[in-house]
Amino acid sequence: MPEELVITFPQPIEWNLKTYDHITLTTPTAGAWADAEQSTGTAGTMKLMAAVGSTPEQVVRQMRISQIFRADRFFQHCAAISAEPGTLKKAIEAGRMALQLDPPVVLDGKSYARLDLHEPNGADWDAAETERGLASTITLIARTAGVPSPAVRQIPVNLALEADVFFQGFSVSAPGGGGS
Repeated sequence: MPEELVITFPQPIEWNLKTYDHITLTTPTAGAWADAEQSTGTAGTMKLMAAVGSTPEQVVRQMRISQIFRADRFFQHCAAISAEPGTLKKAIEAGRMALQLDPPVVLDGKSYARLDLHEPNGADWDAAETERGLASTITLIARTAGVPSPAVRQIPVNLALEADVFFQGFSVSAPGGGGS
């Protein structure tokens, strides 16, 4: 997967006394993705472009729609889960999964190179249900790995989505069970 996408504007875009001639996009973090999910469609894509590309949203809104769709395809590619389905199934059966962070996430001087997840308990799940979209997965990762949420928000989106598949594996209830 390409680690970045540079989109050059056919004509420079002026905003707030500054001229922009391109935007450089990188793999989104889980936090940027969760924030962008609060908006739908191209509005969400533009919000993610602004966050990841360190460019004002007003500039992104002036880009051509074909460029915005190109960025959306790049983001979808970045979000692809690389873990094999069999590996995720085994992790769900074992009730444990490790996320390897390369490079490690650093928060307040502490480095996190690996997040060890486990099956959530009822309190973990309840706390996550107050969130929407990937924000709920961030909560589950933080609670089960014992890591601050701001650190989890820094992990690549594809790893957060792998964790989401892991956590959702526990939500399938047996007939007559208490699941949703």
